[in-house]
Amino acid sequence: MTGGDALEAGDSGDPPASSEAAAAPASTAAHVLSPGEQELERVEGEIVPRNLNAEHQRRLNEALVKQQETKAEQADDDRGLRKRFAIWIAAAVGIQIAAADVVFVVYGAANAWVMPGSTISAWLGATVVQVIAVAVVIVRSLFPSP
Repeated sequence: MTGGDALEAGDSGDPPASSEAAAAPASTAAHVLSPGEQELERVEGEIVPRNLNAEHQRRLNEALVKQQETKAEQADDDRGLRKRFAIWIAAAVGIQIAAADVVFVVYGAANAWVMPGSTISAWLGATVVQVIAVAVVIVRSLFPSP
């Protein structure tokens, strides 16, 4: 094989590593860690000790299952709370719009339905803005951006 053939075959052309460097990882891997010295690794965002015995692994699995169950329960609670808030806010908006309509009708009847256009525009504009604002707040809280 020529020098060019060696590079094409995947050889980087670097000198071979010394036998001491090659032996170092093997001796580290052979070292057995005590429970206090166990290395840690990340698994799905969680820090988990490596080299667990069967009992430790079982307890770790139980803890992870319990953690997932707790997250699921919290998500269910959050959905219920959001639903209650949405219902209460929608009811409050409905009551407020109904009250504004009553006030508008009373005002119109008291003035023989002679009202300036600015009054009608303000009433209609305020009603639309209130409904849109409440809808945006509810939707953003129910469906937060990632």
